[in-house]
Amino acid sequence: MRSDRISLLLKRRKIRHWFFNKKRQQKINDYLKSVDFDNRCLICCDLDGTLLNSKSEISKYSEKVIKKLWEDKRYMFCILTARPRRSSIQFYNQLGLHTPLVNYNGARLFNPRHSSFAELNYFISTEIIYEIFSKKNIMKLVDNVVLETPDGTFFLKDQRKTHDIKEVRKALEKFNIYTTKDINYVSDNFAKLKFGAYSILVALKDMSKAVELSKQISKICSNVIVRSWTEEHVGTIVEINSLFPSKGMSLKYLSVYYDVPLERCYFFGDNDNDKEALQLAGHGYAMKNGTAEAKKAANEVTEYTNDEDGVARELNKIFKLGVAYEKASAAKTAEIKQEAKAIKKKQQKEQPQQEQLKKVAKKVEKEMTKKK
Repeated sequence: MRSDRISLLLKRRKIRHWFFNKKRQQKINDYLKSVDFDNRCLICCDLDGTLLNSKSEISKYSEKVIKKLWEDKRYMFCILTARPRRSSIQFYNQLGLHTPLVNYNGARLFNPRHSSFAELNYFISTEIIYEIFSKKNIMKLVDNVVLETPDGTFFLKDQRKTHDIKEVRKALEKFNIYTTKDINYVSDNFAKLKFGAYSILVALKDMSKAVELSKQISKICSNVIVRSWTEEHVGTIVEINSLFPSKGMSLKYLSVYYDVPLERCYFFGDNDNDKEALQLAGHGYAMKNGTAEAKKAANEVTEYTNDEDGVARELNKIFKLGVAYEKASAAKTAEIKQEAKAIKKKQQKEQPQQEQLKKVAKKVEKEMTKKK
């Protein structure tokens, strides 16, 4: 009797397995028939200064255009950003995407919706981190260090007791950290970092020492890229990233993953870290508000800025989506323009320092090639 029951259960399982497999195969066949593989396109887009306006928001018009775009199975839309997951996932969800998400300029590539997706991670090793921050001549220039890791955000020092708490909170908000529960402290014990770091941000004691610090880091390690930028409540930040990952490399990966040739790939960006992707894409669009370097690398420049829904209006025109442009109120546009002017002034102040850093990076590269 028991053996009969077991055999009956096994038969039922086989029938159920066969039924679901057949159903699944039918779904796959229906999908393959519905997709026009010869005309598929991959659209990749940066966030800050590109899809996001000066208030770090995606407008309702941009949301409407992108949602209409990916509803057509021929088009895949992906976000490629320097931001971490915590400050980019809300935009991914807002657009209702199901595609992979690229963070830290390509150091992390994963799919938030599908855990079965094989995640790509590129780290700066704990050995390199220790080698950099064990040097006394570097540490005397450093105020604090932020390490973005798979286990969370780590700070080198806890400054809540030594600094004004309001200023600390404002600074943390610039890194999209709104609660101290999200923070861990290494306190020189880099063994806490199991995998290394995706990205390292260094806050300086003296803002004028950014070039000196960049030189010293580049001498210690040739496998990292060092750049600097300035933020309110934070000051000048020196950013250290691995040399190998980039938005261009991520674009290549996604092109192969979706079986879409680079000629049919579109990329929208505004900054120097977008150059490689703008050059690789068959249709590279630099933003009207983008840097001169980004515009040189691109095939096209958008007609409108990020505050005027430049990306959405370009996509609407390219793919003939027929979404009518909804103008923002006069008060809102004036407010956005004022903010944009303030950001431009900041960038102009930072430009001489950025140019100096680029010259230093070129010198270091020449020295490295001579040594090789």
